Amino acid sequence: MTATRDAEHREYERLPLHLPLQFTREGRSELVECITESISGAEVCFVSPELLQLGERMNVFVLLPTAIPGNGFKIHLKCLVHVERVDSAWSPSGFRIGCRIRDYTILFGNTDPRKDSES
Repeated sequence: MTATRDAEHREYERLPLHLPLQFTREGRSELVECITESISGAEVCFVSPELLQLGERMNVFVLLPTAIPGNGFKIHLKCLVHVERVDSAWSPSGFRIGCRIRDYTILFGNTDPRKDSES
C-alpha cells in the first residue's frame, strides 16, 4: 500500500507535532519523558528511551502549547493509550512507539497531571 493510499484510509489527520510527552507504565510509578512525532484524534506517536511491548497500557501526558507562551499556565492532554506499533530498532533518539488513544481528558492549570492518573 502506498503512503498516499494509507493517508486516504486514515480516520483522523495525523499532525507532525513535536510536543513534550510523559508516560507512566501500568503498575509502575516512574515517569518517562519523550517528545511526540505526530498526533491525531485517535493516535499518538513518540520516541521512547524505553522499549515498550505491543498491547501495553499506559497513561500519557502531552503538554499542549498555550496561546501566551511563558505565562506559566499549562494545558495537558491526559490519555489512556494502548501500544499498537513498536519499532524495536534502536536509534540515537530511542524507539518509535505508536499508540491508540482509548480515552482522554484535558487538564488545565499548573498542577501535576499524574495526581489524577489512576482513572
